[in-house]
Amino acid sequence: MKNPLNKRYKKELKSDAGKYIAIFLFLVFFIGAMSGFFVADNSVVTNYEESHIKYNIEDGHLAFNIKPAKAVISDIETQNDLKLFPLYYKEEKVKDLDDTLRIYADRDAVNTECVLDGKMPEAANEIALDRMYADNNDLKVGSVITVRDTDYTVSALIAVPDYSCLFESNSDMMFDALGFGVAVLSNEGFEAMSDAHLTYNYAFKYNKAITDDTDANTRSEALIDSLESIIKKYDEPLLQAQVDSVYEDAKGTIKALASEFETASDELETKIRAAMRTAGMLNNAGIAKELGTTEEKYNAMMDAFKEAEGMEDDFDLDSLDKAPKVSLDDYESEAGFDSKLNNAVDTVYKIVDAVEATGIYDCSNIRKNLDKLDKMMDINIDDSGILTVEDYNPRYTNKAIAFVMEDSTSDKASATMMLYIIIAVIAFVFAVTTSNTISKEANVIGTLRASGYSRGELIRHYMFLPVTVTLLAALVGNILGYTVFQRMFVGVYYGNYSLTEYKVLWNGDAFIRTTVVPLILMLVINFIVLSRKLKISPLNFLRGELKKKSRKSVIRLPKKLPFFSKFRLRILFENIPSYLTLFVGVILAGMLVVFGVMFEPLVQDYTALVNETKLASYQYILSDEAKTENNNAEKYCVTSLETMYNKYLTDDVMIYGIKSGSRYVKAEIPSGKVLASNGLLDKFGLKEGDTIDLKEPYGNKVYTFTIAGEYRYDAAISVFMSRSDYLKMFNKGDDYFTGYFSNEELTDISEDSIAAVITEADLIKMVTQLESSMLDFMVVFKALGIVIFLLLMYILTKQIIEKNTKSIAMAKILGFTDIEIGRLYLIMTSFAVLASLLLSIPMIDAVLRWAFHSYLYTEMTGYIPYIVSNSCFVTMVILGLVCYGIVAAGLMLKIKKTPKGEALKNQSL
Repeated sequence: MKNPLNKRYKKELKSDAGKYIAIFLFLVFFIGAMSGFFVADNSVVTNYEESHIKYNIEDGHLAFNIKPAKAVISDIETQNDLKLFPLYYKEEKVKDLDDTLRIYADRDAVNTECVLDGKMPEAANEIALDRMYADNNDLKVGSVITVRDTDYTVSALIAVPDYSCLFESNSDMMFDALGFGVAVLSNEGFEAMSDAHLTYNYAFKYNKAITDDTDANTRSEALIDSLESIIKKYDEPLLQAQVDSVYEDAKGTIKALASEFETASDELETKIRAAMRTAGMLNNAGIAKELGTTEEKYNAMMDAFKEAEGMEDDFDLDSLDKAPKVSLDDYESEAGFDSKLNNAVDTVYKIVDAVEATGIYDCSNIRKNLDKLDKMMDINIDDSGILTVEDYNPRYTNKAIAFVMEDSTSDKASATMMLYIIIAVIAFVFAVTTSNTISKEANVIGTLRASGYSRGELIRHYMFLPVTVTLLAALVGNILGYTVFQRMFVGVYYGNYSLTEYKVLWNGDAFIRTTVVPLILMLVINFIVLSRKLKISPLNFLRGELKKKSRKSVIRLPKKLPFFSKFRLRILFENIPSYLTLFVGVILAGMLVVFGVMFEPLVQDYTALVNETKLASYQYILSDEAKTENNNAEKYCVTSLETMYNKYLTDDVMIYGIKSGSRYVKAEIPSGKVLASNGLLDKFGLKEGDTIDLKEPYGNKVYTFTIAGEYRYDAAISVFMSRSDYLKMFNKGDDYFTGYFSNEELTDISEDSIAAVITEADLIKMVTQLESSMLDFMVVFKALGIVIFLLLMYILTKQIIEKNTKSIAMAKILGFTDIEIGRLYLIMTSFAVLASLLLSIPMIDAVLRWAFHSYLYTEMTGYIPYIVSNSCFVTMVILGLVCYGIVAAGLMLKIKKTPKGEALKNQSL
């Protein structure tokens, strides 16, 4: 026999169509968007990991300033149980675009290409471009680009596993898929291109596979130590040969100088002794007079002789048979190689000057040989053959490889956090709607219970429609998730990363998170609420007494208040729980909306800050020492160190050495302390007086800095110290510098001497790319916020109207029009909505600020300030009011449809 209750489903669905449609659409959008994201994320990550095997990704790479000898390559491979693969590249500008291309020859062993469109270059004038770079610059197969005045036809669009994210340098704050790209030429084309910007880069693969990051780090540190030893073994003989040559050339001159000096010494001694015999041993004035000079000049000459007494070893001919042993550990610059002889020569100059001043001996021959020796001692080390490592990057720290996984992890963490917030909202909605259903159906439930229906039958009955709607929403949501939303999120990934070919993969975890969990949540919440409510006796259901304390203390209102004011206040007091529930919902929805709209104005504000606080219009970083005639240019020193916080990802920190009275860094830097950029202080929670430990990027040496204050510099995480402290800390010579600050372009420095030029465009690269990469995600957040606004406001305001159906019907009987009744209820609810929107602003701001510092900063490298424009909150309020306006219009129709007969129902029995 069919259950008669089944006939009620159609009526219940029709009467609550708005509620079920709202829940259905929300669940569809939520399940579709979240499952689409998790499916896309899982598919991208899995394909990314598989591409490392398929295209034989490197375990790391290192670059040298010159081509290393075969013996060096052999030593590196043998000592570290690895294989080196030459992957030389040339960096060139693309004409008319002013972008940088890193150009390789065709790869056939490691980091091989994935061809996404077209075919690999065969002719010398064909080029394969990174697909991401080509898309961003509207290039496709068949397009023509000009590099170094040579036209190349794009023959293929490719992806390479070592550049899944287009970081030009591992020290960049953010990748640049707009102005930097990777390209591949045929071997013939690569050979034909100029070697002016050639880098001797080698990828390496360990013969035994890496097990994890700990193993990778251990091997990396061993490789660094090995490189230091091998390069020292190679470089020291080259330096020794140059020093030996200088000593050998100087030996004859020193012998001649020593002989002349001995002759001069004998003659001077004879004259001085004769003068002493005449004037007396202690009569300096008399001795000077006998010598034909002044007492002051005589005393200066004797002081110079005393200073030279300790110099016999420096001019011992036996000690000059062999030059001093050169050690790279002892010498940081050229100054170290000639300091000993230079000091000796300087002392001899003092003696010669003192003797010549007296006029008692002709030192012209001595000075001639001394000038010759001094010129020889001005050692200029030829470093063209000295081998140095210009870049070393193991795979696990290489942002160009690892950033996709890191970004996916942070995206997944953000999406998961948002998922649980929305699940909390769903739980909240299910609890509210189920409780509202019980209140609305109280009279029916009482009648059914009195007619003999059990609680179990009624629980199953009232769970049927919510379960059915949820299952249908889950089905439609998953279909959309694996199609529309999945393609959208994959588009976001492929719109920012240079990834290999893609295929959709089933994701069981996404199904559990987005479908199973909400379904179980709905079942549990509905069951608990229904079970608890159905314990009420049938008589109380019939009376509408659903709470233990049905009578509340009445708040007395002033008699002078107008009737309508009293009525609205009664509505407010009776619906305080509903309005508090609305307030919570507004906070959750508003948080998503603000997060969705904050980044576009944040980028604009941050760009303005970067421009306002930039150190100079041009920051030149030199590869070779070069001079400029521009008087406005200022030398500075800079190096990069790494943070050591376990809670955060490793950040590069720029360490600047600034001269006193700098025109570009306008601050007094205390000796022995540093000024930290505002980003460093804000991100890591530091303050004046704190210390921070930073380590070498490719070594184990740790430097400790004491913070004296803040310097406003928004472009990068930086530390500013005095030049003298910098030279002392990093053991550099007095003439050492790294580059120039300038507000004008320096045109008199050779391009080959410039390693990089940092302009305003480079400084804002991070925010430009961040805006591009997050735009689609932010649209989803904004859309979710709008949907939640609509859902919550519809359900909660609808509940307020339904709870007051009897009062509305009674008001109609008393002659109030629909518009007057609408004013009573909707104006009060409008006030509650507006108050909730305004009161939620500081709470949303506090929560997002906490999320930035406690979560976002720990999951990203670099720094972007927490800036929420007032326009974001204005947008949130406007969206909230618009959403409520739509809902209010629907509720006005519901008031019109409320029959007067409702006033006669549910009377206390």
